[in-house]
Order: sequence, then C-alpha cells, then structure tokens
Amino acid sequence: MKELLNSHGLSLQEETTETTIHPAFRGNIVIPDLPEEPESIIKAEKGTICVFCNDPFPLVPSPKLTKLGDFLKAKAEVRRQLEPTNPWALHLPVR
Repeated sequence: MKELLNSHGLSLQEETTETTIHPAFRGNIVIPDLPEEPESIIKAEKGTICVFCNDPFPLVPSPKLTKLGDFLKAKAEVRRQLEPTNPWALHLPVR
C-alpha cells in the first residue's frame, strides 16, 4: 500500500502523537462543572410587566394602552406562554 501511495506522490502519516487525535477523543478531557443556578429568579407582580413582550409596564398606563391590552387579551387566538420570569405571559400568533 505504501509503495502504491509513494508512486502517486503520497505517503501515510505515521506519527501518532496527541496532536493528530481530535480533541474530543483525547483521554485528558476535563469537563467543567455546570454553572450554579441563579439564587433567585426575578419575580414580577401582576401588572408590572407587559404580558405580550415582557417589558416593564408603565406605573400609570394610558387609557389607550389599557384598552389595547384588553382588546388583545380578548382575542380567541391568544394562548398562555410559559415564561419563568412572567407567569402571566401571553402569545398572540401573527398571521
């Protein structure tokens, strides 16, 4: 086999050092510990975070904003969305 390769100007790599082994298959892999979970998840009170975009809600929302929110919440397509920081999160599919 070596002679055939040599006749075409090729050769086998015979060195078997750690550099030729892909890092994923080397034996000296150190797996880091998983990061600690955050001690506290930001908890929000109902009405302080927008249910659709999770941004802070104004302390005194305008009547137009309140009316728009009520209108969108009443839509049949609105579904609950599981959000760890916003338990009141809603999803309104875009058509």
